[in-house]
Amino acid sequence: MKSWFVVLLIVCLAVLSACDIDTSKNGDLDGYWRLEQIDSLANHQTVPCADRHIFWSFQHDLVELSNLHDNNIIYRLKEANQVLHLDDPCMFDRTDGDALITDVEILRPYGVNSLQEQFRIITLDSETLVIESFMLRLYFRKY
Repeated sequence: MKSWFVVLLIVCLAVLSACDIDTSKNGDLDGYWRLEQIDSLANHQTVPCADRHIFWSFQHDLVELSNLHDNNIIYRLKEANQVLHLDDPCMFDRTDGDALITDVEILRPYGVNSLQEQFRIITLDSETLVIESFMLRLYFRKY
């Protein structure tokens, strides 16, 4: 009986040590965020966005930009020193493949003005996210 227990324990330890668990280190950033407002840093104009139903969804090393009318957009995400680096935007289309976006005009309604954008995190908690690029400040509410 004792030998079965030892064998079972060794097998369990071998199985557990062979697995790598890939977890997100994004903390409060992970989740579904609704874009509430965009402020222009150049001319100090404010554009309310709550009625446009624009969402950003952060998970691990991806961010998905979506609204109720168009295809979703996927960016690769890296976070370092309170700065979000968004690279390689693609149209999210599992049927025909994720096509790389080359026209920045597709991204502008989401508050993004570049194919490779950087946002500094101004505020981040469990309910509020405020990020800032060199041109815009974006206000989000956790949804």
